[in-house]
Amino acid sequence: MEKIKVFDYRKEKGTLPELIRQASRAVIIDGHKILMIKLNATLEFKFPGGGVENDESLEDALKREILEEAGVKINNVRKCLGYIDQVYPDIYHGQSIFYMRSFYYLVSIDRQMLPTNHSSSEQKLGFTPEWVDLDDAIITNRDRCKQGSEYHWTERELYMLEYIKLNLNEIEKESC
Repeated sequence: MEKIKVFDYRKEKGTLPELIRQASRAVIIDGHKILMIKLNATLEFKFPGGGVENDESLEDALKREILEEAGVKINNVRKCLGYIDQVYPDIYHGQSIFYMRSFYYLVSIDRQMLPTNHSSSEQKLGFTPEWVDLDDAIITNRDRCKQGSEYHWTERELYMLEYIKLNLNEIEKESC
């Protein structure tokens, strides 16, 4: 499995701490459009997906999260494209370090849109599934990063969008 990127914002680098959270995220491509979650409150995009719950596999979490956030069912998990690690001071637990690994999966979906089931925090951020041009998503998230996003995911998702654009021909071969 390919390591795509590590964002390490600890003051003192060294051995990575114990992994605290794993997440599964879907890459859903149709030509140059990609299904993203638009955050209306912050005007940025994130990949549909989220944290793995106890006794849940990465793929089971992926299927659950995509249905909850985007309102679509996964037909096929084609390939794990790799993962991005994020290591940074935990904003909730003082001197602790938060370490999350996000796995990105290329998937195909059933195009029938179903109702979403957003958490209260997702509702507050205005989660909305949207097919968006890959370049538009990159520009939007790049602008958001330049403005100073308060969320840890903005930089991660921008990096992954740029990774997809750079590797689109190879990734599209997997989509057939």
